[in-house]
Amino acid sequence: MSVGLPDCKVYVGEQYNRDHYSSDYQIGIQIPNEDMIKLRAHIAMMEETSSFELTLYNFDKQYIETYPIANKDFVRIFIGRGTVLPQVFQGKVEEIDAESEAMYHELTLKGRCIGEDLYRRLVTEWWQNIKGEVAVRALLDKYCTFLRHQRNGVELIEDTDTTYTELDYDKTKLKDVLDFIAKTADKAGVIGYDYRVEYDGLFAFFARGTKTSPISLTDVIKYSNYRKTVHRVRNRIYVYGAAEKMLPATDIWSESLVGWESNAPMGLETGIVGNYCVSVGGNFSTVYLRRNVSLTLLSNSDYQELHYWMNIQNFPLHTKSRKVKLYAPDEGNRFEYIDNDTTLGTWYEKRIPLGPKSKDWVEIGSPDWGDITTLHFEITQENSVGGFWLDDPYFGKARWSAIAEAITDPRDIREMTETDEELHSDAECAIRAEALLDWLKDEAELLTLQTEILDFGNNHIQPGDMQPVVLPNENVNKSLRVLSVDYLLGEEQELPIAIELGKETPLLADYLYRLRKDTSIMARLKKGVF
Repeated sequence: MSVGLPDCKVYVGEQYNRDHYSSDYQIGIQIPNEDMIKLRAHIAMMEETSSFELTLYNFDKQYIETYPIANKDFVRIFIGRGTVLPQVFQGKVEEIDAESEAMYHELTLKGRCIGEDLYRRLVTEWWQNIKGEVAVRALLDKYCTFLRHQRNGVELIEDTDTTYTELDYDKTKLKDVLDFIAKTADKAGVIGYDYRVEYDGLFAFFARGTKTSPISLTDVIKYSNYRKTVHRVRNRIYVYGAAEKMLPATDIWSESLVGWESNAPMGLETGIVGNYCVSVGGNFSTVYLRRNVSLTLLSNSDYQELHYWMNIQNFPLHTKSRKVKLYAPDEGNRFEYIDNDTTLGTWYEKRIPLGPKSKDWVEIGSPDWGDITTLHFEITQENSVGGFWLDDPYFGKARWSAIAEAITDPRDIREMTETDEELHSDAECAIRAEALLDWLKDEAELLTLQTEILDFGNNHIQPGDMQPVVLPNENVNKSLRVLSVDYLLGEEQELPIAIELGKETPLLADYLYRLRKDTSIMARLKKGVF
């Protein structure tokens, strides 16, 4: 196979006009090829960002005084074969390393693409009901000095099928915000967007797997390394939703006497919530209401508060004390809350924090937050006459939750957890857990290719592109997603190119697991919390 000799052009300089993106627009000085010792251009997705390293001869202080190069100077790199030299990189100098011996002087320049803006800006924004692509454009336009996202009038930030009910950020890294949107937005039922700074310094945002490389690798692969990895595999998924789950789910505990026991006569009265409340009273020094429960209150996803309404009846001024008890697991091992509310003769509302972090409860014996068996209300009276009314008692602020697993070997459990504030039932959490499990239960594939004879003409292999690959010996015949491309030029007349590719199972949008077909419900509702 006959290919042209490798060649490159590198321009370094202070001046930069973000309105100029044509390939023949030159900035600063052109580095003569005879001054370049070696050049490496690493083109990657924004998880890693593109970078370059260029080592120059620096005799007679050429690039210190005659043509001074400084940090933050802009860099353009063109690499190709023969007379065709397409631009592959645009960025800035971020590190200058001068090295000298008696008769030998080198200058090494290092830097990243102009997407480095994304790593040094903080975002303070609050949006409601905003489309994913609208948020991304707003972020780029407001926070990025050099990143444009249109090429010849064509928008490079593509539409999503995702509407975010709320995005709320306070001094959050810009890249973290973009990562969240890219990882959660979906298009045509598949979750996940890629974003990159392209060869000419423009920002592109597109649905993962929708770009195809125009380059053919047939008969040019010199070396390949194909591997499968279990690093990403997760076979047990915990998903938590919004912290709005209650026990009971509705006001039923105070709508009847079922489940309650007392040492005094009980009845139903007109309540403040719903139709009724439970009343209890009589000629007793202590009057109580209690019912059996079975709760674990150890983690941040368990119930976080106990709620109730209470009204002290009859001789309220003679009430000596009010207590709430949680048997854990029995009366001798319990948590006690002293209700010191001064409201008498009318309704008042209480919300008491629960769990090991709560400082509101007194420990009697050796109680265990992981084994709550009884909920107990009581008042102590001076004249042994009186009682209280109780309405709308419930345990609240637990997160909706679900677990999905596909464990074939109990010695190989690989777990992960996700919290999504826009999941509003255990059923929705279960759907999300099944989606994540289906995505993560299989091994990922990784492939490294190297070639020295690829003539890519005026096209580019870009990260995020789907690259067709055929490796008969490894039984590989598929398209894999390009993760990075390395161009390496040295004193030898070669152009080694290394390509990293990967494959992972697409993450299908959750509605597919409901077997819904109506495209009108493609929009997923998400809330970013950082």
